[in-house]
Order: sequence, then C-alpha cells, then structure tokens
Amino acid sequence: MEIIPLYSKVFCTDSLDINEEDFTDIKQAAKNCDYKKANFEDDKSSLVNQEFDILNKPQFKLLGDMILKSFKNFTTHKLKISNDFKISSSWLTKTEPNHQSHYHRHYNCFYSGVFYIDTDEGSEIVFDNMADE
Repeated sequence: MEIIPLYSKVFCTDSLDINEEDFTDIKQAAKNCDYKKANFEDDKSSLVNQEFDILNKPQFKLLGDMILKSFKNFTTHKLKISNDFKISSSWLTKTEPNHQSHYHRHYNCFYSGVFYIDTDEGSEIVFDNMADE
C-alpha cells in the first residue's frame, strides 16, 4: 500500500546571507517607500506600498536576486523541479505595533514567499488552510 499526499502543502524556511551594509541600505529603502492602508475598513490594518514589482527596483534588486536564488535552490535540490521560475510580483507591507495583516490568498501563483526586513519580538506569521473555501 502507498499513501500519496494528493494535496500536500510544502513549507520551507531559509536565511539569506546579506552583509550588514547591504541590509542597512535595504531597510532604509523600505522606510523611504510610500505606504497606504491595505484595508480601509480596519483601523488596525497593515500598510502596503503601491508598487507591485518592488524587487525589480534598483534599491531592492540584490534582495530579489538572493530570494530567487534561494527559491531556485529549494525547487531544484529539494523538490527536484527543473524550471526557470520568475518572481511575478513583489511588494512591501508595514505593520505597526498592535496592527495586523488580514487573511488573504495569493491567486495565480504556485508559490508565495515572505521576507521579513524588521520584526518585533512576538511578531509571527500565521497560515490558514483555505483549501476548502
């Protein structure tokens, strides 16, 4: 008998080896972006920038290249998938203390990723299985 996880979910974590000077530049560039409320009906909603190709901007290109390299390493060596993956969209969110992002889906993609530039102790991401919705 063989058990086949037909609708399995794959989760991977990684750390990027970014030198301190480059990381400081990335943090400063993120602080300099313009943000708007992600959900206008919720006073405690996180903020989002209005550019959806942020990793193609010069100040974030190094970060985008490193994320894509990590992802390709994961897909090639762990999942054994040979494909020329691209990052189709990317943006920044900013969540103030005692605020939160709303539950949402990332449609039109096989994989999603999150990179934290700066977090407070106790900040964590929460995933929900929305497969049946």
